[in-house]
Amino acid sequence: MQHHYDCIIAARREVFLATNFWQASESSQKVCQALKELSRRAEQRGKRVVVKAMYDRAHFKMFTHNRVYVEEEEWLKEVVMLPKRSEMPWIDFELVNYHRPLLGTFHTKFMIVDRKIALVASNNIQDRPNMEMMVHLEGPIVDSLYDMALLCWSKPMHPPLPLLNEPYQPPDGGYKFGMDNEYSSLHNLDGTKGAELYHSFAQQGQPIDDTPAEAEKVFISGRYQTVTEHLNAGNPSNTQATVQQMPSSTEEYTPHVLHAAHDECPMVLVNRGPRGSPTNPRRALHNTQDIAWLAGLKYAKKKVFIQSPTFNARPVVEGVLKAVRRGVECTLYIDVGFNDGGEALPGQGGTNEQVAKRMYEELDEEGKQRLRMFWYTGNYLRSRIFRQWLTIFPRSTPFGAGKDQNKPINASAKKRNCHIKLMVIDDGVGIVGSGNHDTQSWYHSQEVNVMIDNPKVCEEWLDAIRRNQNTHLHELQKDGIYRDKDGNVLADSVHIERGFLGVLKGIRSSIARVRGKSGP
Repeated sequence: MQHHYDCIIAARREVFLATNFWQASESSQKVCQALKELSRRAEQRGKRVVVKAMYDRAHFKMFTHNRVYVEEEEWLKEVVMLPKRSEMPWIDFELVNYHRPLLGTFHTKFMIVDRKIALVASNNIQDRPNMEMMVHLEGPIVDSLYDMALLCWSKPMHPPLPLLNEPYQPPDGGYKFGMDNEYSSLHNLDGTKGAELYHSFAQQGQPIDDTPAEAEKVFISGRYQTVTEHLNAGNPSNTQATVQQMPSSTEEYTPHVLHAAHDECPMVLVNRGPRGSPTNPRRALHNTQDIAWLAGLKYAKKKVFIQSPTFNARPVVEGVLKAVRRGVECTLYIDVGFNDGGEALPGQGGTNEQVAKRMYEELDEEGKQRLRMFWYTGNYLRSRIFRQWLTIFPRSTPFGAGKDQNKPINASAKKRNCHIKLMVIDDGVGIVGSGNHDTQSWYHSQEVNVMIDNPKVCEEWLDAIRRNQNTHLHELQKDGIYRDKDGNVLADSVHIERGFLGVLKGIRSSIARVRGKSGP
């Protein structure tokens, strides 16, 4: 959320912010602080800024009107707690609540600032013990997201966005990377090299926190702290580390990826619109998101990497099995126990553990060797492209997960969860955004993802995934069951009840998600 803050306060004319869940939290307060600071800066300049925001807090009135203006009295309630208009007097703020009943969730997470930069993320604006992934984009792709924003809003604006008739323009002097980018801040610096660069700013007369390093503390997000302290930010469970961090120079925990300078690369949005019907017909797959995922699996030549909190949509399960059978290695990083109650409902595809067992049962011995499934085991990330200079693996407060754990933790414990949505095909084409590989995202939710063709950026993403997680150390065995080095299965695996009680629990979990009290 720090990068949201840095980009918002740098706005000069307009901001468009879209999220699935908005929940009063440390994360939301970061955005609120940014809005107040933006208003202060706008007053100093003597020019107002227009801010549009969207979220999904489902309500019965949406059966007649899918998009509803949210009045100040509503957004000041305890569950939302946005600033009063009087606290941001130089901002023309407008908020829309969007949901298409029954299951057409507004699941997108993106932001556009001054029609110059865009953020595409996996994280909602709420506190969760999640590892997340955000990409920061510049270039013509920003106009594609701008069009998407207008389609999402689809109502009169009061006032209109001031840059509505001014298409994206490349920055004067060309694209800037790393700390040269105007939206970068000292919070983007991690690790040994980051600390060296951070302290070099003191020689330039810039104020910094020059607290010396302590034992077991490393440089993360512009200050010295332990990995566990960083991962526990905004996490009420206060999870304890189960493995001591002794990183090498090549395996440092560095959640911010300042991408190497590169030329513009092919890039396209691959989205899907919301679909409210609870059925899952094949025609619901006729959208650019699902087609891009299926094409990636169909045309991969050597390997496919997928990370997702959930994995049970029939098309992706079948697509992976087909790819494996024709000789493609498929590596899946999935979060054990994530949203098990909802995923166990009829028609949803089953829990991650159930799907893993079924997939291995369907493969011969040769195929089993090419299907590599891992349970997520703790860390952090974030990103940017077209040109892309920044990728961040933060927690959902900023970002998190667990580089400090020695085995997977069931997501139901809410200690170290994975919420990244990423596919990389043959180390060269990447798809990242809001879409999960579950039935809900494949058939129902509105999603926003970006697909890029850039092997160097994909290499930097995959390198960061490895450095900021311990997932690669925790592979399932070829019967689809995880066992530790002593042969023990996970003690905290959750048993999902069958029959009426299981369905009731799943429905209750799903309702909580739709009402914004939980969230994928």
